[in-house]
Amino acid sequence: MNAETEIEIVQLEEKYYDEVVDVINQGFGTKVCCFCLFSTGTYGVREYAKLHKGNPLKREIAFLAIDTSSKEVLGVMQLSKPGVPMFYNMHVCKPNEVYVDQLGVAAKARGRGVGTKLLEKAEEFARSEPGIEILTLDVLRGNKAVSLYERFGFEIISPKNACNSCAISCLVTFFFGRPFGWCHPEWGLHSMKKKLN
Repeated sequence: MNAETEIEIVQLEEKYYDEVVDVINQGFGTKVCCFCLFSTGTYGVREYAKLHKGNPLKREIAFLAIDTSSKEVLGVMQLSKPGVPMFYNMHVCKPNEVYVDQLGVAAKARGRGVGTKLLEKAEEFARSEPGIEILTLDVLRGNKAVSLYERFGFEIISPKNACNSCAISCLVTFFFGRPFGWCHPEWGLHSMKKKLN
C-alpha cells in the first residue's frame, strides 16, 4: 500500500470474510482473552460467518475499507443501531444513537486515513437514520486510536461515578485481562460520543 492508495468504503460481503477476520485479529486478537468471545484470543472465519448468519441485519451495517487497485481489505467497521444491538447484546443503543462496535485497520494500512474514512462512513450512516443524534463508541484506555476519535470530534464521556468507573474496569479485566482492566487511571475503557446536531 502506498500513500496514494484510493480507498473505497463498501458494505460487508461474505467474499471478504477471510480478509476481514485477518484485519480484526491484527487489531484485536491480542486483546481478546480470559472468558471473552473465543478462547484462542482470535476470531476464526467460521465463527465470524456464524455471527453474521445469526444476525443478518448486522451485516447490513458492517463496512469495509477496500484498496481500489488491489481490492485488499484495509479496515473493517461494525455498527449497531436501535433495534440491531451489538453481538452478545453487550451494548444496546438508545433510540437516538448509533454505536461503533468495532473499528479495525490492517497493520500495514495504519496512519493512512483508513480509520478516518470508516468514521466518515459511520457518521454518514448515522445522519441518514431518522432520529439519530449521537455516534458513540468505547475504546480501551491507552489505545492510540483515542487521538483519532478525538480529532474526528468524539469526546470522552466522564463516568457517572467512581463505582461505575471501577465496575467497568473490572469488566474489562474479566473480558480482556490485565493490563487493560482494573482500577487504575490508564486501565479500563473510555466511552466516547460525537453529537451530530
